[in-house]
Amino acid sequence: MSFNWINAEDYTMDTILLLDRWVIRYIMSENPWYNGDYAYDMGKALSRYPHVISFCKRKAPECTDYLDRIKAVSK
Repeated sequence: MSFNWINAEDYTMDTILLLDRWVIRYIMSENPWYNGDYAYDMGKALSRYPHVISFCKRKAPECTDYLDRIKAVSK
């Protein structure tokens, strides 16, 4: 299914604040299907949204190590 109808500029990373724990757990972990450095790209995407990282740590504490790795990318 194509997602060409979605305009990414209409959304921010704040959208993650609406997700359930299981979705956050899936997104905030290594994804083998992703072509490229997922942690680096997520770090850049979330660099302007430290509140989203904090929210994800509280909502899915099992992702804390990966979120710390993502956060280190933006520094």
